[in-house]
Amino acid sequence: MMSPLIRRTATAERSLIRLWVVDGNSRVGKLTGMIQENNQVLLSDVEVGAAMVTQWFPFRRLITKRYPSIGTTNYRRRGIGTLLLKSLLTWCRENGVSEVFGTVVQKDLVNTPVLLDWYTRHGFEIRPPDGRCIGNAIHLVVWKSPTK
Repeated sequence: MMSPLIRRTATAERSLIRLWVVDGNSRVGKLTGMIQENNQVLLSDVEVGAAMVTQWFPFRRLITKRYPSIGTTNYRRRGIGTLLLKSLLTWCRENGVSEVFGTVVQKDLVNTPVLLDWYTRHGFEIRPPDGRCIGNAIHLVVWKSPTK
């Protein structure tokens, strides 16, 4: 099984967590989160299945171009998303993060119909959208760190 590359990038406005799974020279899975001031992590993206090329431009904006996977390799349904999510949750437990949350939009469920079940299997609660959600969210997913 591939191991994720974990990178934490801090900026003046926010602190980002990026995890990638690489196969050869191609990034085939990524997870992006943002550490909030209240010791929570906003899970902003989990993506598996496309080769990705990430570039920094002079104005410091991260641009990720997605390309269809080359050849016959299909990276979906091989545990890469689970590996990324478990790695994030482990990092959160080790670093005292109290909660991880994210939003689910209709397009997410169209692309991945089992998404809510996947989050539930990994300890997330499915809730109605609240003030933390983006405008078109249909669900909020929340993971609470176990108390010691």
